[in-house]
Amino acid sequence: MLLKGLRKSRGYCFITLLFALSVSACGPDIDTIGELDKFSDRTEEILEKDRELAEEYGALLDKINRTLEETNSAKAVVEAGLYDQLADNMDAALKISKQYQKELEEFFSQLDEDSPCYFPEIAENLKAAIKEKQAYADALNELQGAEIEEGNAVLLGVNATPNSFAAGMSNMVEMIKICQVPAAMGMTKSELEARSER
Repeated sequence: MLLKGLRKSRGYCFITLLFALSVSACGPDIDTIGELDKFSDRTEEILEKDRELAEEYGALLDKINRTLEETNSAKAVVEAGLYDQLADNMDAALKISKQYQKELEEFFSQLDEDSPCYFPEIAENLKAAIKEKQAYADALNELQGAEIEEGNAVLLGVNATPNSFAAGMSNMVEMIKICQVPAAMGMTKSELEARSER
């Protein structure tokens, strides 16, 4: 009876040990969770504006597509002022993208390098994307109404339209929030990387 009880006890301890090792021996990463909460508070309004601009961008694309279908002319899109509206949308998107990128840099600067949320390359990648999309914004802002040639209008539309909305930060912040789980479990970036390599 005693032997049977010991076996059960050992089995229970083994399972408990495996579970403990699987989640981590440490408690929650309070510092990372605190910085993540502050980052979320600071960027809440930026992300709301991001979503508004995304909706506006979608509506503009619908108008552009309808105009192209009705007139079969990219120049007509220019004359209707739709590229101007697209340029305004892009300027606003770039402005808040830059704000968000600065907030990302500040967020990562406050984290330990072994924090499960420490991925400064995210801020660098956004910075590079902003620089690339700024060129499209500049091209749109240089349009001079109906003076543009039809061929140039088509080329500009093809190049600028899919690149006009520079923010897209709502998806990015969801990616960052994923690190809340390992932070709550007390896991480090090194542990996460080691697990991903298995």
